[in-house]
Amino acid sequence: RRQYYLELKKRFRLAKEKIWITSPYFNPPPFLLMNLVQAANRGIDVRLLLGHEQDHLFMYWVNTYHYSYLLKHGVKIYEYSKAILHAKTKIIDDWMTIGSSNQNYRSYFQDLEVDIVLTNDDSKDKLAEQFLKDVQGSQELILSEWKKRHFFHSIIEKFLSLFHQWF
Repeated sequence: RRQYYLELKKRFRLAKEKIWITSPYFNPPPFLLMNLVQAANRGIDVRLLLGHEQDHLFMYWVNTYHYSYLLKHGVKIYEYSKAILHAKTKIIDDWMTIGSSNQNYRSYFQDLEVDIVLTNDDSKDKLAEQFLKDVQGSQELILSEWKKRHFFHSIIEKFLSLFHQWF
C-alpha cells in the first residue's frame, strides 16, 4: 500500500499532460487534493469522473465536499449518472491503472486494494477512449452553478467531513 501511495504522489507531481481519474468514492487525502490543484495550476488537464448515484447512504455528500475548491482551481469534474459508477481508473500521462482503489482514505490507508498498471499500448488506448466516452455521457459541473446548490447540501457536506477518515 505504501509503495503504491508513494508512486501516485510522484506521478501526480510529475504529470506533464493529463490526470484523468474515475472513481465512485471521492474523499481524498490532502496530498491528492493538493497535487490535483497544483497540476491544474500548471496547465495539466485534470479531470475527475465521479458517480452521481451512490450505493451507500451519505456518500454523495462526502464526495462533494471538495468540489468547490477543486472547481475554483481549474479541476474539471464530471458526474456520471447513467448507472452507479464502480470503475476505478487513473490515467496520468501514459501511466494507467485499473483496480479496486477508490480515491478515499480507506483505499489509501486501511483497505487492501489491488490495482494493475497497464503496459500494453492497445489497452491504454482503449482505457483513454472509454474515459472520454464516459465523460461525454456525464454532466460537467460548473463552479457558478455548483455554488447555487441548496444551503442544506453544504451543511451536510461540512458535517460529514468531520468523519472523513471513516469514508
